[in-house]
Amino acid sequence: MIVFGVGTTSSAKDDDIVAAILEAERTSSQVADSLAAMRRGVLDDPIRRAGEMLKRKTILFDQESVQARSRDCLTHSAASLAAYGVPSVSEAAALAGAGDGSHLIVARHVYRAVTIAVATSSDTTPTGRSP
Repeated sequence: MIVFGVGTTSSAKDDDIVAAILEAERTSSQVADSLAAMRRGVLDDPIRRAGEMLKRKTILFDQESVQARSRDCLTHSAASLAAYGVPSVSEAAALAGAGDGSHLIVARHVYRAVTIAVATSSDTTPTGRSP
């Protein structure tokens, strides 16, 4: 399973998130099976709506679940670490969504007010197809 982790600023709109996901799919040559993000109140709705627009399952994790994958993050944002105790919300969310044994195949990339990271589950080939 290919999971795109999504992080946003408060200024991100539905269309920004959709554009970021489509750009990430294009540049990574991966197609998201699902989207994952950390629950952050009012910031959840635009992510949910983007998932609906793209017909992608969207999973919102609590902060503890995302923090549990912090050690596997490849990049570090001081702002994310200070606000959420996670070096990269998008990377940790992607890893949480892809499950135990998952790993990042694309580190956090910034698309305007959105960050996207790509993780793959342990049972998926790098092209996004399950064996």
